[in-house]
Amino acid sequence: MVSPTPNKSVRTTETLDSVRRHLFTDSIIGAPLLDKWKDFNRDRYDDTTDPDEHMDTYTTHMSLYTSDDAVLCSVFPTSLKVGALSWFTKLPHNFIASVATLLSKFETQVATSRPHHLASITLVGIR
Repeated sequence: MVSPTPNKSVRTTETLDSVRRHLFTDSIIGAPLLDKWKDFNRDRYDDTTDPDEHMDTYTTHMSLYTSDDAVLCSVFPTSLKVGALSWFTKLPHNFIASVATLLSKFETQVATSRPHHLASITLVGIR
């Protein structure tokens, strides 16, 4: 008797769980989102705009709903796109345990994207 060939496209829940890669710790992953949650409908950050302005917009929007650390972390990736989202998805597994860690890493990553305000005295020093 010939045994049937297993269908490799069918995945069990156990298989899916073993390949999922969570950047957040289990306490953040397990936190429920808000019932009245409205998606972040502002322009998503893509490394081309002012990151400080993005953080101000994000924190102002989120403060309308919650101050819960886990929710702030879980929702943050929805405010990113293109290069910023790519950077975020490459963070180590189980790396983010708090919004403070997340924002610190984000600020370090985007430090070079901040606009520089040059004063005329700065221009005098350029040769």
